[in-house]
Amino acid sequence: MNLNCFARFFLGTPRRFLASVILVVIGMAIVHFNPGLVYRSADRLVCECWPVIQSLLVLAVVLGGLRVIVFGRGRGGGGGRH
Repeated sequence: MNLNCFARFFLGTPRRFLASVILVVIGMAIVHFNPGLVYRSADRLVCECWPVIQSLLVLAVVLGGLRVIVFGRGRGGGGGRH
């Protein structure tokens, strides 16, 4: 997926272009009139989702470690079993 796909989606038809422009203007107005709102919302979202994010990170590290133990580092990893 590249930038051209996103541009074609959001700017491809006049209706999508108008909707994209309206959403950007609304977003800019929100940030202009209440600058801390986006920060507080993002901060609260991360705080609420942190237990899930933490569990996924631990699971990824454990599964990655098991994969290296079972299959080795693969091609070009160096230091693996021959």
